[in-house]
Amino acid sequence: MLPGNLEKTDSMETALLVNYWYSEAVGHVVEGLRYCLGYSETDPDLRIGLILNAAAPCDVAALCPLVRFLYPVPCPFVGNGVGAPEALSRVPRSWSWIVDDPRRQEERQLAEFPNLRSYYAASDTHFQAQKRRGIAGSRPPDYVANRQLHLPIPAPLRKRARTAFGRGSPRIIVMTTGAGPRHWYPSNRSWNLILDALSKEFPDARIGVFGKSTSDRPALQECGFLSMDQDSLLERLAFIAEADLFVSPHSGMGFAAMAVGTPWLILSGNAWPEYFFNNVPFHSIFPDQWKYPSFWGLNRPPDELASDIDGEGPRSRGMCISRIREDLPELLDAAGRLIRGRISYEAALDRHFGRLLDLYDGDRARIMSFDGIHELYV
Repeated sequence: MLPGNLEKTDSMETALLVNYWYSEAVGHVVEGLRYCLGYSETDPDLRIGLILNAAAPCDVAALCPLVRFLYPVPCPFVGNGVGAPEALSRVPRSWSWIVDDPRRQEERQLAEFPNLRSYYAASDTHFQAQKRRGIAGSRPPDYVANRQLHLPIPAPLRKRARTAFGRGSPRIIVMTTGAGPRHWYPSNRSWNLILDALSKEFPDARIGVFGKSTSDRPALQECGFLSMDQDSLLERLAFIAEADLFVSPHSGMGFAAMAVGTPWLILSGNAWPEYFFNNVPFHSIFPDQWKYPSFWGLNRPPDELASDIDGEGPRSRGMCISRIREDLPELLDAAGRLIRGRISYEAALDRHFGRLLDLYDGDRARIMSFDGIHELYV
């Protein structure tokens, strides 16, 4: 079933399919929408279809008016389930242009995730491109890179979020975890250090905290904190859209935050550095790589701490409480500058890629970014 009030037709002549089936994380939905935006920039009348993993939050994609045809494909990214040929059976075969997720070209990805290889083998058999099949971001049709995506959150949701925030200022949303295992993220004790520091730095702030579950949210006793029990992703995005700052580790929700125009402050670390940017200011706090090695990608991660010194069990080194204490001054400084509009998007990109180049000992080949924006800076 197609979400929202999207068009349904069997004829896809003069239409483009963005074949962006990958994992269910919200960040990959936002990536797919950015590709759709790039193709629509030179031809607003281009009919665009988007394939996503059916387990992804497709209701986010349904908000985007430039997507005319949305196909949630119910094939699991990991594990057993509906096979790719069957999952694709309801998607029209013939399109003028078809562009695939660039990850289909990455052998490490295909080796790590067998279902990804199976999906693209099935899609090669299923689809027929009348004019061209290529990789998302390539031409034809014409494509404009690095445009700003705007997700229009429904007005009633934003109004409820605005009311819940009340009159306090600034408004800050903190998200404690991402899509990875819990020990990849700061402990609740570490988050209490951060929240206490933020509340002292901004005594009139209204601060809301999201986690995957209530156990991922530190106990909030002080006034000024919001009770965040929203289960709907769109409800959470409405709060983020009404906030002055979004704070989290690396997460696809940060991509979504920038897509609703909210600056992102990132406790960077673990597998990936930030690579998606959306013409919205941000600041990545990189851990000391000698003490807290990070950014291993699909390689074997460095040894973790068997038990963090805060007593909450195993922790990746880049998210241990010692690292959090060391980086609190930078976090508070960056939070203040982002809230007050004192970090420009261009300055953020320049700093981010300069820091990454230093971390990678000058090896430019190790840096990647969506739409290759890093090539303008390194």
